[in-house]
Amino acid sequence: MKSNNMKNSRLGLLGSAAILAACATAASAAGDVTQGFYISSDTGLNLMSGVHDSAGGVTKLDPGVRWGLEAGYGIKLADQLTLGFEGESGFIWNQLSSYSTPFSGEQEFGGNNYQVPILGNVVLNYHWGKWTGYVGAGGGVDYISLNARSGADMPIVLAGSDFGPAAQGEIGVKYQICQSTEVGVGYKYLTAFSESLSGNRLSEVNNHAISLSLTYHF
Repeated sequence: MKSNNMKNSRLGLLGSAAILAACATAASAAGDVTQGFYISSDTGLNLMSGVHDSAGGVTKLDPGVRWGLEAGYGIKLADQLTLGFEGESGFIWNQLSSYSTPFSGEQEFGGNNYQVPILGNVVLNYHWGKWTGYVGAGGGVDYISLNARSGADMPIVLAGSDFGPAAQGEIGVKYQICQSTEVGVGYKYLTAFSESLSGNRLSEVNNHAISLSLTYHF
């Protein structure tokens, strides 16, 4: 318990330090949160609703984490509207829980599922005061690497990695805490398909992420 509390305290201190550093840098900058270049980082919980394959099997996964980094440019459309064009990448990790098929039933599995999305996004922002609401969509590719074990002490029984096409939708809200710097909370839905692992093609990979974000405008 003490170890977890210490880890949470360290994460809190690191997050506070990042915000203070961004605000200190922004104090001497002439940034505008409604337009121009920006970078953003987000971290949060990633839930996978099941990985479906071409053999009719479904892999269930435990809750995991998603970290992302975006770089973009905002164009002012009107007094309160901005259209942002951005590139995004990051890292997603979930631990395997079980695998089931219509014939064999559900079996417990260990192992890990890693993903690296590489996406281009278009984001529409609405600004009112210090608040910004946004909705966006994007597409690109998703790299997935999976290794599965039939037990904690058993060798790997399924492993593979591949790239496949991916699409994403997102929605959220941000708050301007100081000049050029925003904090926010958002939801991202990422779906990928057509990856092939050990000859078995995945027909569907769904991710639901709820994250906190820090955005800096230049």
